[in-house]
Order: sequence, then structure tokens, then C-alpha cells
Amino acid sequence: MATNYPGSLDVFTNPASGNTLDSPSHSLQHSNLNDAVEAVETKLGIGTATPGTATAYYPLVSGTAGATSWTPLTYQGITAGSATSGQVLTSQGGGTAIWSTPTVAGLVLLNTTSFSGVTTQAISSVFSSTYRHYQIIGSITSAAATTSVKLRLRSGSTDNSATNYASGAFFTGGDGTSGNTDSSNGDTAFPILPLEASPSFPGGVFNYTLFNPFETQYTRLTGFYERTGGAGAFGYFRGGNLEVTTSYDGINIITDSAQNIAGVVSIYGFNQ
Repeated sequence: MATNYPGSLDVFTNPASGNTLDSPSHSLQHSNLNDAVEAVETKLGIGTATPGTATAYYPLVSGTAGATSWTPLTYQGITAGSATSGQVLTSQGGGTAIWSTPTVAGLVLLNTTSFSGVTTQAISSVFSSTYRHYQIIGSITSAAATTSVKLRLRSGSTDNSATNYASGAFFTGGDGTSGNTDSSNGDTAFPILPLEASPSFPGGVFNYTLFNPFETQYTRLTGFYERTGGAGAFGYFRGGNLEVTTSYDGINIITDSAQNIAGVVSIYGFNQ
């Protein structure tokens, strides 16, 4: 018989010790075995790959000129070993794919900094080309109610302390006041938690959006803050503009009277 492999498995007749060379046919036995071995060699291919050289879960893969090797499962050269933690395999169309980090909808937390007993707190290397706009959320407590908290932009380890910050605010007060405004030009920082002279409050919270700080264009700020404590609370809505086209990568939280402060500030990036 000719070999049935690889279509199906062969069933060979093994001769018994008392059989003659022609029952079963000795030549046919050799012929069938040769055919079966050749079929197995054709199926497995050539090369030095042996099961002992394989890593767990590596299949035997055909290469060029009939050679085979134990190889990790791949898709056009993409292996799990080339991916970093959290990445997924993404189709690029046209039969290609790459490992990529999935885009998370909404805000992405970039930095949270806690501090206490300081007059300034720098947060550096947080803005980059990855995000265009940022959200800055913080809470501040102060050792003195006479402290005004401000925000400066910085590049590397250098603050922009020039008089090119401008801003304005509209506020309502818990003491019944409303419709009040303030504005300033030629400041050396954005007032993100300004001093309230009467009543004076020792701390507060703020939530600001910072537009284009890393871009070589004007940096703009908008948001709100509230100073709490004492007899009431004041809520402000503030907008500001830094009229220089410097690229900034961080901020510095400062006080205007060298008073110690404590707080927590978180910075988020908006997905583009």
C-alpha cells in the first residue's frame, strides 16, 4: 500500500516471528515505511529544530526553502515580547498591526504634588507635546490668613517672573456681596487664590484650565476658586493671559508674602 499520511494515519501490518518474507511482503513493508517517512519529512520540513529546542507555546513554523523552526506566535513580525505593559494590538489597515497604548477618554492624571511648610512649590516637566491643554486642581491651607497664592509658568528650572501676566475676575460673596470685579495687568504671576482682606480666609480650593502652555503661543488661563473659612465664602471666576510665546513645561505655586502654605495640587492633560 502507499502511505495515507498526511491525509490520514497509516495502519501497518507487523510481521510475526513465524511469518515468511513474503507474508506479509518484505519489499512492500519497506516500501510503505519509506513512503510514510518521506511524507513525515515533507510535513515537518528541514532544519535543525527539535522539540528539545522549543520554548513553551512555540509552534513549528515554516520558513524559506522548506526550513522550519520553533517560533513564537507572531503577526507579520509582531510578538508579545515587543509590547510594553498596557498596550494592545491595533490594526493599521492593509493587513498590518502594531502594539499601541490605547487612548483614554477624558482627562489623564499627570502629577499630584502634596506640600506643607513651604513658601513656593515648583511642579516641573509636566507639560509636553502630548497634550495641548491642562486642568489644574488644588486645595491650599495657609499658616496666615494674609497670604495670597499665585501661579507662575516655568521652563526647566526658571520661572517667568516678568510683568506680563494679566487677569480679571468676577466674584460673589457668602456675606451677601455679589457682582464685584477685579482686574490686573503687569503682574508677575496669576492670582489663583487671592487675598481677601475682609473677611480674611486662610485657605481655599481652585480649578483652572491652562491653554497652550507648551505651545509657542500665548498661554491662557480660566477657571474658578473659592476662599473658605471665617464668616462666609467668596467664589471667583477668573480669566487670564500671559502675553509671551515661550514654551513652558511646569508651574510654580508661590505666595506674595513669604508665608508658609500647605496643600495638594493635581495636574491633568486633555486627550487631543
